[in-house]
Amino acid sequence: MRQGDHSNTDEREEPIGNDSSQMEISLGEALTIEHVGRLYEEMKGRIEGKDDEMRLDCSKLDQVDGAGVQLVAAFVLEAKNRGVAVRWTGDTVLLREGMALLGLQHVCCGDSLDRVRPT
Repeated sequence: MRQGDHSNTDEREEPIGNDSSQMEISLGEALTIEHVGRLYEEMKGRIEGKDDEMRLDCSKLDQVDGAGVQLVAAFVLEAKNRGVAVRWTGDTVLLREGMALLGLQHVCCGDSLDRVRPT
């Protein structure tokens, strides 16, 4: 899946405000098989940290494939198992469509993902 063209930037991590208990992971522009390895390592490190809330930033997301959708689904499930809240920023249309195509909408497409709209 792909949306309009964007420049190639790859920001992955930035704190939200001054509260270190809330961290953000940017999903970048392409959440595809070529990028999941690097993103997996970042997510793995974060989920093993002490954060009680993680934000996944979809604001630059332009392209998603099955590997990317599966990575996000696995991350959300693991976060839930560890008691870490997952919040979304940016437009989640591509993720919702990808989850639906793979039959994974029950994993990530609850209230928090459904309510997010472009900012």
